[in-house]
Amino acid sequence: MSPVRTRFHGQIAGVGTTSGVRIVIGHWTDTPLGAFSDAMVETADGHRVLLAPHGAAAEFIAATYAFDEIRVEPFEVTVAQTPTGATWQVCSTSLRLDLA
Repeated sequence: MSPVRTRFHGQIAGVGTTSGVRIVIGHWTDTPLGAFSDAMVETADGHRVLLAPHGAAAEFIAATYAFDEIRVEPFEVTVAQTPTGATWQVCSTSLRLDLA
């Protein structure tokens, strides 16, 4: 049986800190699961946490990538265009992040 190809349309942003924390945000406008946003947060010691807005998204992403912890929680990304480029405001129960 051939693997099923699934397409997600959207944007990905990543950021890292000097202390070793890495964060990757997915902001998906068109997917088989509907529009949603999610994040992977990796601590300096390599602990990987998935933040997903609903169980279906968490299950799909966790089947593709490895995580030490999965949290299903409200998750929102607001994208705004400014004269110098886009800004992202990321809000969830356990993550607040502004990207410019």
